[in-house]
Amino acid sequence: MSVPELIAHRGYARRFPENTLAAIDAAIRAGARHVEIDVQITSDGFPVLFHDRTLDRMCGVAGAIHERTLADLRTLSCHEPKTFGERFRGEGIASLASFAQLVRQHPHVHAFVEVKRVAIERLGNERVLEKVLAAIEPAIAQCSLISFSIPFLTATRRAHRSFPARARPPEPWFRRRWPAAGASRMQERGCVASHRTDRGTWRATGYSSPTRSPTRPSEPRRAARRRRIS
Repeated sequence: MSVPELIAHRGYARRFPENTLAAIDAAIRAGARHVEIDVQITSDGFPVLFHDRTLDRMCGVAGAIHERTLADLRTLSCHEPKTFGERFRGEGIASLASFAQLVRQHPHVHAFVEVKRVAIERLGNERVLEKVLAAIEPAIAQCSLISFSIPFLTATRRAHRSFPARARPPEPWFRRRWPAAGASRMQERGCVASHRTDRGTWRATGYSSPTRSPTRPSEPRRAARRRRIS
């Protein structure tokens, strides 16, 4: 029986604070071969792993990633207190660069790096892409960029053409259902490979996931299943 390709959404988020290096490492050790993370940009321009627009749920403090420097964020504990109490106090907000180093140690692992729209809204496509690609450079052949922003995906695809042959650039993915017209425009821009269904929607590569991984340590592999969105 073949093993399906699955994605650990924000790492092993059932047992560890999401988007932390602890969650990613635990998912890999439990058998995940694909991981997904979220990326935002600090006020001084460093990409870090973080999903929410505010810090309160994960760190128990007010404010946002883009309002603080990397040095300031490193003083915070990203321990998701409402879910885990004080168990993971001291776990830090991970930089994208440190995540890339972790992934590099596991050549069999592929990472889906979701660039959050809050970063794109503030800095624009080109600046965000420049900072993200620089951070994931050590593991770039193991990464795919994903986003809800079509313009960002378009900018990413344009950047592919200038990559040196030695590197396999990250491939933009998306995970929404698009009407035929919108998907057609994306296809023309080279963002995704897709085809029309008889229901007028487009079928494209993507993934789905529950909000949390299952409880048993062996189950991050079943945290999210790559599938065809119909």
